[in-house]
Amino acid sequence: MVVLTVAVVPLEALLTEQIVSLWMLLQLHEVLHSAQYKRGTEHRVPPSFLPQLVKIQESGHRRFLASVQTLARVRKLQANTPGIQFNTQINLR
Repeated sequence: MVVLTVAVVPLEALLTEQIVSLWMLLQLHEVLHSAQYKRGTEHRVPPSFLPQLVKIQESGHRRFLASVQTLARVRKLQANTPGIQFNTQINLR
């Protein structure tokens, strides 16, 4: 998968760096969350903290998806491709 192209716009580079860092953060959160369910773990958090951990994970996932969506929008605008147009004319004859 090619993330960066040869002619990189600063905004595109910034968004790509943000996507990569958020992806790494999400992977870390998943590892930390799954470690809480492993037997014999001595460094467990209290069960009341697990919903907060899930909220943090969901928040990071929303930011990740928003960054990917923004990068796709920036690339589409750079490509000068026209958007999809729908013909909604109704003939009443």
